[in-house]
Amino acid sequence: MTKEVVAEHPPAKDYHDPPPAPLLGVGELKLWSFYRAVIAEFIATLLFLYVTVATIIGYKVQSQNDKCGGVGILGIAWAFGGMIFVLVYCTAGISGGHINPAVTFGLFLARKVSLLRAVFYMVAQCLGAICGVGIVKGIMKHQFNRLGGGANVVAPGYSKGTALGAEIIGTFLLVYTVFSATDPKRRARDSHVPVLAPLPIGFAVFMVHLATIPITGTGINPARSFGPAVIYNRHKPWHDHRSEMSKEVMAEAEHPPAKDYHDPPPAPLLDLGELMLWSFYRALIAEFIATLLFLYVTVATVIGYKAQSQDDQCGGVGILGIAWAFGGMIFILVYCTAGISGGHINPAVTLGLFLARKVSLLRAVMYMVAQCLGAICGVGIVKGIMKHQFNAFGGGANSVAAGYSKGTALGAEIIGTFVLVYTVFSATDPKRSARDSHVPVLAPLPIGFAVFMVHLATIPITGTGINPARSFGAAVIYNQHKPWHDHWIFWVGPFVGALAAAVYHQYVLRAAALKALGSFRSSRSN
Repeated sequence: MTKEVVAEHPPAKDYHDPPPAPLLGVGELKLWSFYRAVIAEFIATLLFLYVTVATIIGYKVQSQNDKCGGVGILGIAWAFGGMIFVLVYCTAGISGGHINPAVTFGLFLARKVSLLRAVFYMVAQCLGAICGVGIVKGIMKHQFNRLGGGANVVAPGYSKGTALGAEIIGTFLLVYTVFSATDPKRRARDSHVPVLAPLPIGFAVFMVHLATIPITGTGINPARSFGPAVIYNRHKPWHDHRSEMSKEVMAEAEHPPAKDYHDPPPAPLLDLGELMLWSFYRALIAEFIATLLFLYVTVATVIGYKAQSQDDQCGGVGILGIAWAFGGMIFILVYCTAGISGGHINPAVTLGLFLARKVSLLRAVMYMVAQCLGAICGVGIVKGIMKHQFNAFGGGANSVAAGYSKGTALGAEIIGTFVLVYTVFSATDPKRSARDSHVPVLAPLPIGFAVFMVHLATIPITGTGINPARSFGAAVIYNQHKPWHDHWIFWVGPFVGALAAAVYHQYVLRAAALKALGSFRSSRSN
């Protein structure tokens, strides 16, 4: 006979539930970290709506004349899910990475955030959504007004009850995934969670969009629905509008705990001593080879798609496949070269890291030269192996598409590069590296996804540059008037975007200005 044995004293828990957040949390108003988190939610929701709504409008424009044109419903679902993965990854350590009033509401009900923080987050998210959609309207006004503005409405053939049910179940899946991915029990038992948590959350958004785009266009995020409704401002979206109300916060002590990470010292401005090091030249070679491979694979993909789709509208990999080629190659090459050169593969990334004093001026200049030479060689190889197709189908060169102005193209390049360089800063932050030893392996994944998402949104506008070397290599080898005439956009836009990302990360999220002011006051008092 067997007996059920029950331990008199169950084993101690190997995790700690955080204390519930205060109900009001008025004391948070005195903390810079609170306002930094609100800013992060605003910027993240702005970027989310900009990329996703631009992807929707771009798809509708391209599919008007070509039934197989554009990224398709699958590409739109990837845009939403992929951007959530990237942005939650970037902001989780700052604001908790909500980017959705429904997520904020769920975490408030679970006492993970205070009422004050929840309200401020929701306001920031809605304002960010309005601004993000407003930017889309600003850069493609005619297409935006004509093609629905990315607004959520109940599709013909479905009732409001059906739409409401789809939104409830979809939001349940998303918020359930958020709770599961951020459970303290899971954190204690798996050190991968801080990095991997955004992945299932992004996939949950992707899956829900696959299921419900035909019904409502997929909301599951009141800010996402509110922003387009405000900017598009037509009767139908407002008539169907529903707010589906369906980080752990700990107040900072008066004396905050010692940092569990170390900021590396700033790189020397010139650092001529690097010229004596083999590791410096090895890094240059790595940047040259990586950019060569990047341009070879991506431009060959573009030319191959255009050649195949000439005779068959639905032939080739499509816009979605081209976006995957760019994003996937960045993931692979950053993974391969991060430990050798830092895996820049892009003069805009190099400029952003130089402005943040992560690399010296000498290294930055030499990297940019190596990247441009690698790009020229990579595109040259493509022309060498498919010369007729290369010349006939545009050589993969970037230029402003018909129907868009140079101002629109410049804005698209600035914002797209901001998304990329912001992701690079977030993925390589020393605070993140110190707290999760898996970051050096996984950091290339959100960077690759950022490139993928930006391509989904901006291929219809400029072919997507966000990398001056990529644009320069194709322009040199193709060597026609139109790409050269528009070429300045693909240097100015990425460099301005990189500058903005560096300022945002260093002086807002990392509060470099406040830290410097605090040090100054401390030294004065002593």
